Amino acid sequence: MPQAQNPNYPRNIFKRRLLFFSIALFLALLILATKSSYVQDFCRNVLMRIEDLGAWRPIAFVVTYNLATILFIPGAVLTLGGGVIFGLWWGSIYVFVAATLGATFAFLIGRYLSRDRVVKYMEAHPKFQALDRAVSQEGLKIVFLTRLCPLFPFNLLNYALGITQVSLKDYILGSFGMIPGTVMYVYSGSLV
Repeated sequence: MPQAQNPNYPRNIFKRRLLFFSIALFLALLILATKSSYVQDFCRNVLMRIEDLGAWRPIAFVVTYNLATILFIPGAVLTLGGGVIFGLWWGSIYVFVAATLGATFAFLIGRYLSRDRVVKYMEAHPKFQALDRAVSQEGLKIVFLTRLCPLFPFNLLNYALGITQVSLKDYILGSFGMIPGTVMYVYSGSLV
C-alpha cells in the first residue's frame, strides 16, 4: 500500500522520529555523563584500588576495562592508568587485551540483541541494505581504519559494528588498529 493511502502513515513517521530522538538524547546524555568529573574520579579510585591488588592487578584491570567498555565509559582514563600501574610494555599488552575483549563483548551484545531488528528495518530500506553489504565486504579494513582514528567513539562503534554483517574474525583482527593509540596513551600514563 502506498504511503499516502496508508492511514497509519503519519503515526508511523511520528513513532520513528520519536524513537530516533529518544536514542539520540540517550546517547548524548550518556556521553555527557561519561565526560563528567564524577566518572573520571570513579575511574581513578578504581585504578588506585587495582594498584593495591598485587598479583591480581592484571586480571582486575582487564575485568574493569571490559565492564567500562560495555557500559560506554571512555577508556582514556583507564588506558592512562594502565601505563601508571604497569608501565609501557605490560601496560600496552594489558590495555590492548582488555580493550579488544571489551570491544568484542560489546560487538556480540550488539549482534545478538539488535541485529534482528536492524534486518527487519533494512528489508524496507534498500539503501541500508547496500551499506550493510559494503561494510561486510570490507569489514576488516573498515574496523582497522576506524580503530586507527581517535575521532570515532570506540564504545558506540563496538555496538554499531555488531549490528552489521562484519564477521567476528574481521572485527577482532581489525581491532589491531588500536595498537598505536593504545601505546601512545599508555606511554603518557607511564611518564607519571
